Amino acid sequence: MGEPRQILDHVYALKGPAEAESTYDEWAGTYDHDTTEGLGYIAPQRAAERLSRLLPDRPRAEVLDAGCGTGLVGQALAGHGFEVVDGLDLSQAMLDIAR
Repeated sequence: MGEPRQILDHVYALKGPAEAESTYDEWAGTYDHDTTEGLGYIAPQRAAERLSRLLPDRPRAEVLDAGCGTGLVGQALAGHGFEVVDGLDLSQAMLDIAR
């Protein structure tokens, strides 16, 4: 989709759900690489670490990941023992990757 700074500038300037959906649909194929490698995005791992400390009965916990994108948080949660993570997102292309 572009260089990391250009990507963020574009995303932060989105106007409305339809524009967000089309942008994230377009970005889906390179999103994981662009965010984790290009931007050093570590929020999914941090969120999973924090939630695992807050919910000691992880296998029985049911988690909703709103705005799940490609499923980075769900993957991180699975690595911490969470078994039920449901995700929703505006972008069907992102959901297809998450699935």
